[in-house]
Amino acid sequence: MKFENILELPDSLIYKRWTKNAKNEFISTEMPVNDDVERVLKFRVGALASNLNKLCDIACKDLADFDEVQSELVNLVIRLQSRKQGKSTPNINVEGINDPFVVKSK
Repeated sequence: MKFENILELPDSLIYKRWTKNAKNEFISTEMPVNDDVERVLKFRVGALASNLNKLCDIACKDLADFDEVQSELVNLVIRLQSRKQGKSTPNINVEGINDPFVVKSK
């Protein structure tokens, strides 16, 4: 390449998988079928963690984006918790975080 005076290869000749950013745009959502539950849960946690890490990197750089993502995540957590407890979606106050649900102890 020195003899031909080529300083840089064109992007069209470089495969995406050869670059440092190969994993940044690819997240596999395929789950193994008929596999043990613990392994499937690890796949799910990894996929969610990867997406949330990207979301954190993007949202933390701007205050408006941070506020929007923070409020949406709080609403999502409340909605999922109420679904797990078998209740309908509660009225979510946009101004702040609601009180935690009361859980009966044994």
